[in-house]
Parts: sequence; C-alpha cells; structure tokens
Amino acid sequence: MNIFLPQAMRDFVEQRAVQCGLESGSEYVCELIRRDQGREALRVQVLAGAESPPAVEMTPAWFASLRGRAQ
Repeated sequence: MNIFLPQAMRDFVEQRAVQCGLESGSEYVCELIRRDQGREALRVQVLAGAESPPAVEMTPAWFASLRGRAQ
C-alpha cells in the first residue's frame, strides 16, 4: 500500500517519528494504526459489557460487603 501525503504532513510524520524514538515515518504510522486498533477493541468490549446483564445484583447488602472488604 502506498499513501501519498502533502509535504507538510510528511514533514510532521517524520518529525513525530524522531520525537517518539522510531526508525521512520512508516513506523510512526504503524504505531498510530495499532493504537486505533486497540481503541476499537476496547470500544467493542465496553459496548459488550454495557449490553450484558449485571453479574451480581447490587443491593445495599452487596455494597455493605464491598465496604467491609475495602476496610
């Protein structure tokens, strides 16, 4: 895959690569993609958790037990 960037963007990518201690602008772009993949995976997990039923019913007794363990 070839990606064409305007000169100003190429300069920025190369500068960021150096600042981040990477070998090249290509490594910087790969790192950005890996981070985006990680955010997407986290988003999927958060949505799955939000759609799932609670594992335990959170009653006043449950909170009291939790407070007791925290102390």
